[in-house]
Amino acid sequence: MSDYKKSSTDRRDTRNAKDGPEAPKPRASKKNTRKWCKGKVGVEHTPVCRDYREVKHSGDLTFGERQVSLYQGWKILMCSECGKELDYYYPMGLNGKVRREPPWVR
Repeated sequence: MSDYKKSSTDRRDTRNAKDGPEAPKPRASKKNTRKWCKGKVGVEHTPVCRDYREVKHSGDLTFGERQVSLYQGWKILMCSECGKELDYYYPMGLNGKVRREPPWVR
């Protein structure tokens, strides 16, 4: 048997061994951070509309004396307490059409 086949056979046998010590499975967090702020039940997120560049610290290009923003008009809806990004808005769609602003955009 070649080294390649032997190593794959050993790996398979190790995976399927019934007598080996079982490692405990990692448990998922019980905190529901999608619905509640910081996972505390009953504490809702406090949404705030922020500019994308303000949050992500990127997007400015300099051409000579002109400064051009790549993310002009992009907005992020985020929680002011925990910083979780709840939604985002960018003005142009994939096909080049202008998208409607959601009600949370200032």
